[in-house]
Amino acid sequence: MNKLAITMVSAVAAFTTCVPAQAQMREEATYTVEYGDLNLNSDQGVAALDYRLHRAVAAVCGQVNIRDLGQVRDMRRCKDEAWASAKDQREFALAHRNDASAKRIAVRGQ
Repeated sequence: MNKLAITMVSAVAAFTTCVPAQAQMREEATYTVEYGDLNLNSDQGVAALDYRLHRAVAAVCGQVNIRDLGQVRDMRRCKDEAWASAKDQREFALAHRNDASAKRIAVRGQ
């Protein structure tokens, strides 16, 4: 019985040390949001851009098990990073809405 308890403790310890390593191995993802087809001079166009950015953040950060608080924390961090990566580009797009330059925003997260 004592040998079984030691095996179980060893297995639990090995599992818990693997979880942070998997979280750190997550690669950075990028999702490109095209908006050349939107009229950013209208509220509907800006709302459509924001919706696309919201979907890009969700695509970059993925889904998690909401019962795993570590995964939830990592997803929140990812979403914060992704929104931060898009914020300045969004503001630039709105400030230059009549410019014919590139019409895409890269959303990045990890």
